[in-house]
Amino acid sequence: MQKLTTLQGIKVVIELLAGLTVIVSLVIGLMTYRAQQAQVRRDATFTVLSRLSEDRLLDVQRRISSELARSEIKKFKGVRVPRDTMATYIGSLAETSSDRLLFDQDIITLVSYFDDAEVCIETKTCDEKILSAHLDEVAVRYACLLLPYVFKMRDEYLLTGLGDRMSLLVNYETRC
Repeated sequence: MQKLTTLQGIKVVIELLAGLTVIVSLVIGLMTYRAQQAQVRRDATFTVLSRLSEDRLLDVQRRISSELARSEIKKFKGVRVPRDTMATYIGSLAETSSDRLLFDQDIITLVSYFDDAEVCIETKTCDEKILSAHLDEVAVRYACLLLPYVFKMRDEYLLTGLGDRMSLLVNYETRC
């Protein structure tokens, strides 16, 4: 075995410290990158959430709520209504609406919003926990009321896929 000189020993220690510095720098860089990605995901999540409170979607929700209030939808509270019956009920509500095309467009706009929210989750652009916590109750309510009608209406308007993502978002098959 060859004995290291003091100069060689110092050189080995410096090389070890340099390697350790590189590793620490990489770990810090990775942690910073992950923190930035989490922040970007949170920002995207809150952007999606804030869209629900923008004027256009608030108007849509108001008009839909107004039409539902005009009907006697409250009589279904606590009652399990078959999907076909709900589709027929919302369809007749659309027929008697003062502006059927606007009513249908409002439903399309609202369902598209929830479809977009699910796409944001699927692509991991948004934080699923935050989005679900804020949207779950309202999304389920709209899904159970509107999706049966949407699934029939989308054939009429050639809107293939409308509502499919919303259905996933709320776990439609088990919750509605």
